[in-house]
Amino acid sequence: MTAGEGAAHGATLSVRRAGKTFPGGVVALAPTDLDLPAGEILVLLGPSGCGKTTLLRLVAGLAAPDPGGAVLFDGIDVTATPIERRRVGMVFQSYALFPNMTVAENVGYGLKVRGEPRAVRDAEVARLLEMVGLEQLADRPVDRISGGQRQRVALARAIAIRPKILLLDEPLSALDAALRERLRIELAALLRRFAITAIHVTHDQAEAMAIGDRIAVMRDGRIVQRDAPEAIYERPADAFVARFVGTMNRLPGRLVPGATAEVVHFRPEAVTLGPAGTDTIPARVTAATFFGAHRRLSLDVAGHVVEADVPASWRVAVGDSVALTIDPARLHVFPDTDPVTTPSPDAC
Repeated sequence: MTAGEGAAHGATLSVRRAGKTFPGGVVALAPTDLDLPAGEILVLLGPSGCGKTTLLRLVAGLAAPDPGGAVLFDGIDVTATPIERRRVGMVFQSYALFPNMTVAENVGYGLKVRGEPRAVRDAEVARLLEMVGLEQLADRPVDRISGGQRQRVALARAIAIRPKILLLDEPLSALDAALRERLRIELAALLRRFAITAIHVTHDQAEAMAIGDRIAVMRDGRIVQRDAPEAIYERPADAFVARFVGTMNRLPGRLVPGATAEVVHFRPEAVTLGPAGTDTIPARVTAATFFGAHRRLSLDVAGHVVEADVPASWRVAVGDSVALTIDPARLHVFPDTDPVTTPSPDAC
């Protein structure tokens, strides 16, 4: 099977009214509908306890949905089908590799269990190791390779069984920040090369943006928005999505005079600094952080914190008075359902 042929093995996924309630009436996942076309990468993004791993477990067959819920692969109901018969591949945070085996033995383990002939197994393992760039390490024990290499071994092992759907449960979270940033790009490229339908679970928004064809943002057991990464960032469905994905400023305000209290949301890049004028807002610089390509300014606007990105060449000092304008096309107005606080940091 060549890389191009892999696309034929990706299944469509349909989740119908699938929820999960634990003893004591604790709702981990509200009844959920989800459709995923073959070959698409969907990222489930949200804080701890939002239901993303529970949804992944229902798709995998590691847990059963509440009565009335269903999971379908290519239109076939697999709700009662055990995980070993669903043709799903899984990559976990711990990778779950066999420490007493070599790289090649780990990748070929699933094929061996399925009874594939040795010649077929060896050829497939060699092909996969070449695709993930580990062909030179085939005979090395997995306890003697790096964390990033182990991640690629786990991915190759999951793909070796030609799964209909590949499920990844925070596979990068155990890595250090620099390696995680590099591998998220590498992982995205590999997933698209294999063209297998995939669901990737993470709480890291940068990881979600880099990997997903679409992102489903979850909160309190529900999907609150499912869309392309650009749409999630530029057109958040509600205040929670707006604040959870990226840095988002918030200022109290009203859309029109006499309206109920609302909060205006806008990104740092929607702010422009310039000469004072009739349409500008006065502010004072309280912090300036250098990020290489730009500077992130923290501004005091009538007692509220506003973050703004300016070119790195700007020389702005703490205490300087500035005037800002906000691009009206990039404003998002949501009901004032919770107190206005300092914008959340980038890392979720």
